[in-house]
Amino acid sequence: KWQAMARDRGPLKGWIYRREAELVSGLERSIVARAAATILVSEPEAELCRKITGGSRQRIHAVANGVDTGMFDPDKPTSSPYGGEHRPVLVFTGVMNYPPNIEAMQWFHNRVWPILRRHPTRPRLAIVGSAPTAAIRAFADGDDVLVTGRVPEVQPWLAHATISIAPLQLARGIQNKVLEAMAMGLPVVATSAAAEGIDATTGEHLIIADDPEQFNTTIGNLLDDPERVKRMGRAARQRVIKRHSWGASLARLDAIIDAIRSPGRGSPTAAKM
Repeated sequence: KWQAMARDRGPLKGWIYRREAELVSGLERSIVARAAATILVSEPEAELCRKITGGSRQRIHAVANGVDTGMFDPDKPTSSPYGGEHRPVLVFTGVMNYPPNIEAMQWFHNRVWPILRRHPTRPRLAIVGSAPTAAIRAFADGDDVLVTGRVPEVQPWLAHATISIAPLQLARGIQNKVLEAMAMGLPVVATSAAAEGIDATTGEHLIIADDPEQFNTTIGNLLDDPERVKRMGRAARQRVIKRHSWGASLARLDAIIDAIRSPGRGSPTAAKM
């Protein structure tokens, strides 16, 4: 991530980020050399770690993030935080002073939202998360765009939304915001970067879009088809329960630990999920 961020910054910040990338990669090589196992949150991340550190597939593993599907449950009764107006809501969740989240919403607001806000269903955009910067707060217009700041719980904002968006241009690992939205029965429209590492089929459990036209077309089609929204939301939740619940995720961790403690039992790569 530091390497990627260095490419998009000025000379001073670029140098700082490149230096941070060098220090982190040195730390990573040291950790991999000492550890019996190194665990990352997705197979693409694990493969990148192998490439950077020279570690083997037997020492570097992937264990996906999980979601508490009991806590993130759309059937739990909650009051709508959006008021009594029945308009579809596009929701983005995340800490809003984090540069990739800021850039994602600036990109969406400036390049996608001007067209999408004119859709006949009159959608609203909700940016839900703590510490919004002045640039993000400026998007709030008292009607179509809502910037919440910190909220006690994110679940009601997801439960009463229509579509979750994840227009991240820079992302690493697995995006919990995507898993949580899927667990809450929302269709998610995400960039390839935001969807990386999530065990889901595009078009069935979520939809990948990487440019403004794709975002506009995809979201517009969903807004025109409420039944598809419900169908995709149900499929998304079932996929998370099957592939990304903590039970499913931690079964892989158990297999890795067993293989370390009892080397003769074989490689954890053969463990069934």
